[in-house]
Amino acid sequence: GLFNALQKVPTMVEAVRAVYPKFAEPVRELLQEEEGYAGLGELSSLDAFAAHVIMKKVAVLAHSGGCNVLTTIHQPSSEVFHGFDKVMLLRKGEALFFGAPPQLSKGLAACGELAEAMQVFEELRKDADVHPDVICYSVLIKGLVDQHDLDSALRLVEDMMAAGHSPDDIILTHLLEGCRYAGNHSLGKKLFADMLASGVKPSEFTLVTMLKLHGRCGAHKEAYDLVAGWCGQHGLSPSVIHYTCLMSGCLRTKSYDQAWAAYDLMCANGIVPDSTAIATLLPGMVAAQQWGKVLALAQQALTAPTPVAIPPVTLNNALSQMLAFGGNTAQAEQLRAMMQSVGIAVTARNARRNLPEPTRQ
Repeated sequence: GLFNALQKVPTMVEAVRAVYPKFAEPVRELLQEEEGYAGLGELSSLDAFAAHVIMKKVAVLAHSGGCNVLTTIHQPSSEVFHGFDKVMLLRKGEALFFGAPPQLSKGLAACGELAEAMQVFEELRKDADVHPDVICYSVLIKGLVDQHDLDSALRLVEDMMAAGHSPDDIILTHLLEGCRYAGNHSLGKKLFADMLASGVKPSEFTLVTMLKLHGRCGAHKEAYDLVAGWCGQHGLSPSVIHYTCLMSGCLRTKSYDQAWAAYDLMCANGIVPDSTAIATLLPGMVAAQQWGKVLALAQQALTAPTPVAIPPVTLNNALSQMLAFGGNTAQAEQLRAMMQSVGIAVTARNARRNLPEPTRQ
């Protein structure tokens, strides 16, 4: 057992006795074995060097004796902390983190404890034997971006590259999101171009974020061209999500014709609009009073071989707006009849209202 093994490892006890004689026997006595686990009791008043000596020997003993050692630690030095195989951090009686010490910074960042995560990360960087991986950098970069601290995120990217790591598409996506928050269109475009030139292969998430950046800054033509050329340049076909994102960006600045052009591009490329795409574009065409397009969207959605669900409130609002403006009697009647034919209830207000008379020439 571990207790017997300790008695057979005089180097450990002698090492402790040589430095702090009064701690030699407590180390021997406080190691108790039960069902393959050993508990190391409290050793108070140890300074950093003594704690390091004891825990280093305990680690050797645990690894060689086939037994797990469980202990609690309070404000350990970096050397002692990184001597553990796994650590568990508790907060208010709940586990905040459990894993290997080098993973602590990204674990804390994932829990929303970014300030603590950055402190741990800075400590890790001081240890020549600890090398944060790309995932660790990625989680910290995302945390900084979420706090709208793009400058610190960019500095972390520089540190990562200096450590010999190359950014991937996930880190690129995080940085583009940071540029969107900051409204820095030019920086986002530069990061995108530079990382693609360095060999980063963009993902579908990268495209979504780039479209949001273009839309946020009103660069709708650039967004359209990006989607139109994406498959040819990167071998990935944009999905209905990307086209919807493109349309949404256009509608945000009331660029109705550009939104419809995105819809036309989607249909031309064989992408079938889903309920989200229709529900995004249809209110925009209503706002633009482009009734023919409103009717075309409703007809495509409701009479397709596989009908696309549109919220009744959206269709009733479209009908109400059509009825409020003259000159579109036939279109309003078509929309109302179409709704009734597929079982969509027409609101009482719209049902009672008479269709406007056709405009006389």
